[in-house]
Amino acid sequence: MADFLSNHDGNCQTVSAQSFKVCDDQQHPMSYLDLTGSARGAEVKNDASRELIFRPVDRALYGSTGGRRCDLMLRTTGNDRLCFVELKDWKVSGWLADGVEQLENTLQDFEDSHPGVLMAAPCRSAYVVNIARHGFSRVHSAVMRDFVRKHHVILRTTQPVVIR
Repeated sequence: MADFLSNHDGNCQTVSAQSFKVCDDQQHPMSYLDLTGSARGAEVKNDASRELIFRPVDRALYGSTGGRRCDLMLRTTGNDRLCFVELKDWKVSGWLADGVEQLENTLQDFEDSHPGVLMAAPCRSAYVVNIARHGFSRVHSAVMRDFVRKHHVILRTTQPVVIR
């Protein structure tokens, strides 16, 4: 089982910046933080400057063959805020369904690995962000409503990723 909460692989990073980007591209072995804001990725707003732990997920915990999981997780040190993020860079349709599937697989793995932690967190969110469609604001209310009913996690499909 994947251990989302420890840094056994040395890939977690701590960040408390109010604004930064999370990125995932083929030039890097796994998702990564960009504190300068210059890389192509999703903006994260952490207005309260909470200490967050950035955890790469898909290629870090599952390797190149384990795919179909989200790109990363952000969490507070006390696990009261959990945020799962899937980044897409698609100019064609299908990105949302693909991202939701990856988030659902990740949430199931997280719950299997850490029973009760997800539901104990008062703030739970998941994002599918398509960076190829900057400014894309179509509301996917049915998908978002179904996701929250099934997983008790708020789903967002636009950026910035907001840590409340």
